[in-house]
Amino acid sequence: MNFKKIALAAAAVTMLSGAAMAQDKSLATGSTATDGMPRPGSLLENKEKMAPFYTDETMGTLRSTDEMKSAFQAMSPDDQKMLREECQNVTSPRDTFCQGLSTFE
Repeated sequence: MNFKKIALAAAAVTMLSGAAMAQDKSLATGSTATDGMPRPGSLLENKEKMAPFYTDETMGTLRSTDEMKSAFQAMSPDDQKMLREECQNVTSPRDTFCQGLSTFE
């Protein structure tokens, strides 16, 4: 009987500690999560700031290189810097955008 109680207690502790570890990514700092995806509050996910780079509201189709360059140059220097930093740490789904951004000076 005692063995069953100990086994159940160990299983409960294991389950609860796994849930606590799963929340670790939300506590990370920076604009991207540890898996390389943009954080919800990042500039890459800000539809208002990113709209000039895309042809549609779902941000699925990029504009031409010239249009993207113009939109980038119209941004504040702080936003340009932040966008470049976020692109260094992010992968899909914005990797195509970030590859295009790397060609701008």
